[in-house]
Amino acid sequence: MIIDAWTVFGMGGNLLYSARVLVQWIASERAKKSIAPRSFWWISLIACFILIIYSIERSIDERMRDKPPPLPLLVGYIITLVPYFRNLLLSYNVKRRWHIASYVLAFFIFLICLGLLLKIQAPMIRSRWFIVGAAGSLIWNMRFLWQWVHAERVKKSVFPISFWYLSFLGWILNILYSLVMQDLVYILGFVFNIVPITRNIMLSRKHAPDREPA
Repeated sequence: MIIDAWTVFGMGGNLLYSARVLVQWIASERAKKSIAPRSFWWISLIACFILIIYSIERSIDERMRDKPPPLPLLVGYIITLVPYFRNLLLSYNVKRRWHIASYVLAFFIFLICLGLLLKIQAPMIRSRWFIVGAAGSLIWNMRFLWQWVHAERVKKSVFPISFWYLSFLGWILNILYSLVMQDLVYILGFVFNIVPITRNIMLSRKHAPDREPA
């Protein structure tokens, strides 16, 4: 397990991700249902940029060559920039041109992710742990794309209960991949998420009449 200055940097992103979870959890407990406060999206955006930089560094670190690569997590972090930004715009009363700009940004972000995915080599794809990591990252981050679609449909930033079920499945796969990678930043980044995920499922099920259609 590698612990250096970059580990400390990555842990800063983890602390912000943990902070956003606490912010969302506390807000949901107060509202007695699962909600998405604006601060959740701001903190998510900042933490995401930090972990993108960390994942890029670990991807080119020679000491990581004998371990499963962080590429699935890197692609996931990049993709989630889009729903984070879109939810922020939906939480503010912004002009139409900003919404158009966000769609253009989304297009370029997906092109970047496509380019990264095309660089994946066949032996890497055949690795069973890489498949686990890719599946976990896909589910973990597609939950925000699903939430984004749902938010666009109802015209407000909210979490459908299906978001939390996807979170639970993605969490299981990601924590397994992080343990195999033996990367402290990723391990600690995922391990504590099970508590708010479980609690939000309980709140959403308890207030079933308040749920939007998933």
